[in-house]
Amino acid sequence: MADEQGLPPDKDACDFLARIQERGIDVAIWVNGIAEDTTYFACRKDDIQRLNRVIQELEDSGGIGSGFCNETTERLFAASEKNRTKR
Repeated sequence: MADEQGLPPDKDACDFLARIQERGIDVAIWVNGIAEDTTYFACRKDDIQRLNRVIQELEDSGGIGSGFCNETTERLFAASEKNRTKR
C-alpha cells in the first residue's frame, strides 16, 4: 500500500518519517520491495542506534506514543493483507 509518491497511505507514518529525517537520519523507502502492496522504511546500519535514540526522544516528548512503530507496522500490515484478500 503506497500513495502516488511511494509513501504509506497513513498520515501518522508519513509524519513519523518526516520527524526522523528532520533529525538527520537518512531513510530509504521501498515500495513493493519485499512484499506486494507494502512500503518499507530503512536506515543505514550505522544509524540504528541514533534512530533508536530519536524514537525514544519522540516517545518521551509525546511526539509519538509508546509502541508507535510496532502498532503502526502491525496495523498497516493487517490493512495490506485485508486489501490483498479482497482481490
